[in-house]
Amino acid sequence: MARLRELGWHARLHVNGDDLLNNSDLLRSLKDVPMVIDHFGHVGFEGGMDRPVIRWVLDILKEENWWMMISNGNRDSRMEAG
Repeated sequence: MARLRELGWHARLHVNGDDLLNNSDLLRSLKDVPMVIDHFGHVGFEGGMDRPVIRWVLDILKEENWWMMISNGNRDSRMEAG
């Protein structure tokens, strides 16, 4: 992270929802590096918006340095790519 800060880069997290929850404390501690959750965080779409991982993502995105890449959602959807 120190090197990313030095270069002015961001961290791109290609993870799944369990990774986000299992590393929640570490991820929340990263305040001065732009953080991008790639591919919606592969949280899946079933189960609704009240799941812990969805609530975690919505909460962390309120932080100034957190972003989400909205791409390839069809990979985690039961619907056909269209």
